[in-house]
Amino acid sequence: MKVELGGGPFPKGDGFLNVDMDESCDIQHDLDVFPYPFDDESVEAVYSSHCLEHLNDPMPVLKEIARICKVGAPVEIRVPAMGSPVMWTFQHKHCFSALMAVDVDGVFADRHWHGPRRLKLISYHLQPSWHIHEFKRDCPKVADLFPDDQQIMKWIPATAHETVFHYEVQVNV
Repeated sequence: MKVELGGGPFPKGDGFLNVDMDESCDIQHDLDVFPYPFDDESVEAVYSSHCLEHLNDPMPVLKEIARICKVGAPVEIRVPAMGSPVMWTFQHKHCFSALMAVDVDGVFADRHWHGPRRLKLISYHLQPSWHIHEFKRDCPKVADLFPDDQQIMKWIPATAHETVFHYEVQVNV
């Protein structure tokens, strides 16, 4: 079984069960309430797009994803990019940045991961906003200094729309 967390009325589809409070969802559940309605190690993949920033605290959500997923399960989480104008919109309770993801995965992993499974950060990248095209048009000489859009988005926050995190569920050692 594949699960989408927080798809609301606009689910990913593609074989994912949509879990959210919206009446149109496959499973109605408040994602701030734990445990989620899945057995341990029963989920093969998790996808979540622009949901985590609406929830009270990201860490219990990440731990719950680790609980419900099988070892080796891929997890993709998309959130507004830090510094993006999208980050500071109505109903966003916090941001989940690349620095937070790296700290939870490595630097402070022993403080966060105590269960039998954990999420291992595999990679993350930025997705551009329409502002990147404006930047390239308005500042062509500066834009020419950056060989790719990832560098532009890293240093000019408004040019990034979202951060895409790829995790894998692993045994916690």
